[in-house]
Amino acid sequence: MKFFGQNIQDFISRFRNDVFLESISSGTIASGGHLGLDSNNKIVKAAVSSSSGDIEGVTAGTGLSGGGTTGTVTLNVSGLTISEFAGASLTTSSESFADNDTTLMTSAAINDRIESFGYTTNDGDITGVRLTGGDGNVASASSGSADFTLTGTSGVDTTVSGTTITFRAVNGEIDHDSLQNFVAAEHVDWASASAGTIHSTNIPTLNQDTTGAAGTLTASTSNALGIGSIELGHASDTTIARSAAGIITVEGKQVRTANRQIQATYSSFTADDIDTKHYIAFNDGDSENTSTTNVDLPIIAPFDGKLLRVNLRCSRNISSHTMTFRLETQAVGVNFSTGPTIVGTQSGAGCNNTTMTTYDFTTSLDSGDNLIDAGDAVYLSIQSNTSAASSKYYITCIWEWDYSSL
Repeated sequence: MKFFGQNIQDFISRFRNDVFLESISSGTIASGGHLGLDSNNKIVKAAVSSSSGDIEGVTAGTGLSGGGTTGTVTLNVSGLTISEFAGASLTTSSESFADNDTTLMTSAAINDRIESFGYTTNDGDITGVRLTGGDGNVASASSGSADFTLTGTSGVDTTVSGTTITFRAVNGEIDHDSLQNFVAAEHVDWASASAGTIHSTNIPTLNQDTTGAAGTLTASTSNALGIGSIELGHASDTTIARSAAGIITVEGKQVRTANRQIQATYSSFTADDIDTKHYIAFNDGDSENTSTTNVDLPIIAPFDGKLLRVNLRCSRNISSHTMTFRLETQAVGVNFSTGPTIVGTQSGAGCNNTTMTTYDFTTSLDSGDNLIDAGDAVYLSIQSNTSAASSKYYITCIWEWDYSSL
């Protein structure tokens, strides 16, 4: 069907193919004047909502700039203040810190958070750190972290405990010859004599003052002078050393001081009843007796003392016998008619006719001890556990006396 000119139809028209409109005039589209297809492909005009419409302009609000009424519109954010943020999205200094990714912090809140860890913005007294070495070199720092490294060297070690740094010498690592200002053999010089050195030619003047009188080496009341040994002359000559408390030796041999003086007594007698206790006579060797009343028996102790040992020989073999020696004393103030009291007892096998047997009274006594008081009347008895034929007995006693009060 073809029409020429204007044609108005009241009928519904359907087109089975493309529709083209030619020579369309330009004009302003009325609000809601847009054509489109509904669900049945019918051409319809878009409905106009009473609550929406075309945007005619954009105005920049607080904290924004830009805007416009035509074309593409841009808004720029600038000049925002705290008041533009929602209260829940911002933490101020008066509020507790919240560890999340949904809130911002003011500068005052950030400062409060930093100071809560113990940091401070106050100025201190320290404005720099300087370390000056013994060689005059200086290591320093006046800002940031002042970190220094203190390093030991051969023979010197460093340890750190808290705020304390300790330098100490390491045993076995110090080379004496490498020490600063060291002069070989400066103080001990056995090669040649010179002023200020220890040399064999200077020994006669040691321990003397300026007048030539012998000087005195005195230890303080709190610190004893400790010397392991003293070498007199060359090292292979005489050595004086301490072997025990109160005991010194010269070349390994004990020096007997006034409180440790030695005495030996000698006795001998013949007996055929040695299984009976016999008292040895100290004042007349062959005057032993089974009674304590014999005048030749005891010795009087001039000072405090000890019986150290008894040595025995016999003309017969009595090695199968058990011989018992008893140290007995009668104290000052006790009448001689009372008799002595046993102080200590020592026993052991007898000797044969070619050997000597020693009975030690300084250790492992059967009973008692070996101590003697000054003024005691001192007796020593001998007795066998079994009888023996007539035999000669030779006895030597070794005593120690304290003469320090003499």
